[in-house]
Amino acid sequence: MALALGGSSRGALEAAAALYGAGAAPVFAAGILWAERRYERPLGGRAAAAFSVSGSLGAELFPLALGQVVEAAPGAPLVTAAAAVAACAALMAAAAGVARSSLKGSETAA
Repeated sequence: MALALGGSSRGALEAAAALYGAGAAPVFAAGILWAERRYERPLGGRAAAAFSVSGSLGAELFPLALGQVVEAAPGAPLVTAAAAVAACAALMAAAAGVARSSLKGSETAA
């Protein structure tokens, strides 16, 4: 919301950018910690730089790509979002089914 107000107020834009940075910062640290646990060795400066660069590139390129898609086919993002929601719902239903079947299997074994 603060970003929407930022078009009319420089202070609101600066505050929104600061809040966004504070919210996005833990993602990089969590990614580095996850990678250290996953690969069971400490990661150096190169890995931290790779996380920072790839995160920044994603944040810069995604809006550009989305803008190109919206120009070419204005309804495409809506269809894509609906497909993503449907896929998530299907995956949740499948996960719930697997969890139920594994619980039933553990109850009969006990």
